[in-house]
Amino acid sequence: MKVQSIVNGIFDTNCYLVVEKDECILIDAPAPAASIIDILDRFKLKLTWIYLTHGHFDHVLALRELKERYPVAKIAISRADKNYLEKGGERCRLQLSTFGTSLLRYFKDEDFDFPPIDRYLEDGDELEFGFYAMKTSGHTDGSMCFINDKERVIFSGDTLFRGSVGRTDLGGSEEEILLSLEKIKNLEGDYTVLPGHDRNTTLSYERRNNPYMLFN
Repeated sequence: MKVQSIVNGIFDTNCYLVVEKDECILIDAPAPAASIIDILDRFKLKLTWIYLTHGHFDHVLALRELKERYPVAKIAISRADKNYLEKGGERCRLQLSTFGTSLLRYFKDEDFDFPPIDRYLEDGDELEFGFYAMKTSGHTDGSMCFINDKERVIFSGDTLFRGSVGRTDLGGSEEEILLSLEKIKNLEGDYTVLPGHDRNTTLSYERRNNPYMLFN
């Protein structure tokens, strides 16, 4: 298994291509789609699934273009976050406008017209390539981490960052994110943590240094 990270968009959002042979899955879909498409086409990869850690606009706005380019790819998100992708992306559009209405000019209206969801993820669901979903509410109600015990890797979305956690004032809960961090902290052994923003870290480092874990 190989992992290719891509830093994308005006909020420097990380997304990840997880590759086995000529097939791959995508963790999160930040715009612009062109950066992701370039790698997929250059290496002739077959995109089978797009797994979303949560529904915030900076993680989903490449979905329409990706689905048009790769119609066989399926989209999965927690049921609790599905409303970000409904009603013409109304919730995503409104959330983006809170950062300044001028940011809307970076996106086309049709980018908010999201394709249908193919699967609603639940805690413990088994995914492709040996991953499973762990519900980690707090940043959003339906935030998910994707974990592979064999490869010792966690895609943590915006739940866990190096030395920090995701904000909870955009539809989240501080109480819930602390409970989710406790779940992650209690995983056995060490993992590489690949977050939705900023640089990679390890679970052992976060257990020792992240204040939200130290005092949780």
